Amino acid sequence: ACTPGLEHCAASLRELTEDSIASPSEALVALLVAVQDLRFEDRVAFAEACYSSLEGQMSQLLDWAESQMSASTPMPAEHAAVTCDGCGIYPLRGLRFKCTEC
Repeated sequence: ACTPGLEHCAASLRELTEDSIASPSEALVALLVAVQDLRFEDRVAFAEACYSSLEGQMSQLLDWAESQMSASTPMPAEHAAVTCDGCGIYPLRGLRFKCTEC
């Protein structure tokens, strides 16, 4: 299926899948420019269609990344140079960008 307004991108993307000499960056730029020119509702529909078609692969990739992260060293729980936007407290502790009160 093709999203209305993106028909002209189909040929460039098809060439990439056929191992031609098409530039991936040119095809991506054409797609992004075309998506930018779509109505908001069509952009949302395009994003939803992309997510739906890649959801299984993304889930596998996230599962793999999570398994790799468990073996790495934990992040520090104190953010020394970060101040709470709400009350100005610093340093912030934990995985947040605001303190627990704000």
